Amino acid sequence: EELGREFEIRGEFHVDLARQTTVIAEDVRLANAEWADADDMITVGRAELRFDLWSLFNGPVVLELVDIDDTNILLLNPGDRDANWQLPIEAAADEKDAADEPGMGVLFAQIDIDRLQVHLESVERERPLHLVIERFDQSHRENDYLDLEVRGSLDGRRVEVDGELGTWSALLAGKDFEADLDAVLDTFRLSAHGRIDDVVDLRRPEFEFTASGPDIDDLTRMLGLGEEGDGDIKLSGALAAVADGPLILKVEGNLGRTEINAIGEVADLQSFEKLDLQATASGPDLGRILRLAGIHQVRESPFMLNFDAEMEDGRFDIREATM
Repeated sequence: EELGREFEIRGEFHVDLARQTTVIAEDVRLANAEWADADDMITVGRAELRFDLWSLFNGPVVLELVDIDDTNILLLNPGDRDANWQLPIEAAADEKDAADEPGMGVLFAQIDIDRLQVHLESVERERPLHLVIERFDQSHRENDYLDLEVRGSLDGRRVEVDGELGTWSALLAGKDFEADLDAVLDTFRLSAHGRIDDVVDLRRPEFEFTASGPDIDDLTRMLGLGEEGDGDIKLSGALAAVADGPLILKVEGNLGRTEINAIGEVADLQSFEKLDLQATASGPDLGRILRLAGIHQVRESPFMLNFDAEMEDGRFDIREATM
């Protein structure tokens, strides 16, 4: 009833209640929205979950195993009515999330997902998208790090993600953990590394990233956004903590023919004291940038943006903001 949809487990359903509780369900189905032609929004061939029972009370919730096979997800957004993934339970969940204290929430020790398919039809895309995840594996290594590997395709174009996260003990504590990620969407590549100092009291995280691709049009076409630019992608950025000093932000590069440069510093992300930021962006067509953000009916025109601001002692001062 809370889902507002019919939910069925047509096959085996088994619960082994213990300190490491295991739940197994087969042939699981969640009905589609009433207006949709297809009967089901989600079908799952088999799902097995194993979790630490005590973690439900102490937090974060620790899922020792998530093993899911043969899943199909149909996402529909016709534009003239609510998308089929909007459920009544979302409103209650949003209220609960607002009341919850910040933290890791749920941690996954081992993930084994095989044969996942997601089909998206949306008024916001020029064509349907079909994502196939052949396998999604995450394992807990002996060195206490989590190893991640994803292999799949998006409309026949290669999708790969490799990474590591940890240590596991640091994730459980919610402090001083690292993440490394390398992702490939056929011709587009993204690499990122970061460190989170404290999930509950985020003050001085660090990260760096690089994104590259030979043709921004190729990326936007793969994402069903049409041809929204020309030129290559070469963007990098970092947020670095200086010992006994501020956090230093730097972003530079280009997305197609749009040039982006930003540099700044701030004491920490909680107080935003001693914030100093300068940013510039320029390109041949502002309309293309806004269309990617979902804003249409903007005529083609070149643009140049300059922004310069600082904050100190609670006073925010914009020294320059021009377009």
